[in-house]
Amino acid sequence: MLSLSKHEDLVLRQAQDEDVLGMNEQEFEALAAKTLATLAEAIEDAGGDVELSSGVLTLTTDDGRTFLINKHAPLKQLWYSSPLSGAHHYEAKGGAWISTRDGTPFLAKLKAELGAADIAVELYSPRAPSAEGT
Repeated sequence: MLSLSKHEDLVLRQAQDEDVLGMNEQEFEALAAKTLATLAEAIEDAGGDVELSSGVLTLTTDDGRTFLINKHAPLKQLWYSSPLSGAHHYEAKGGAWISTRDGTPFLAKLKAELGAADIAVELYSPRAPSAEGT
């Protein structure tokens, strides 16, 4: 069973009070690198086939599907590519990585997608940012 729950708080704390609009490139790089490393460690600890190299996290499922998560410095975003739903972009906002498309928290999307790929995930969805945090 893939369990990211013990690492979720680390990912959330890393994004805590971070908004991309106020970040310089070095701050973004540090936040994105910590987030990717935490996710890679969580997936690896749970026995997942994961590789993190040059800011790109690759998760390959037993049936050969590939999920990619990478940092995109020019836009200060995390990009997520899924064989189930395509491409998604996330910005640090109000203490979480939030979708630029529909406002979905990244960890909620990741949990749903990995669950649909038959990877059991114990991951609690982070709260959406408050109106004050947006």
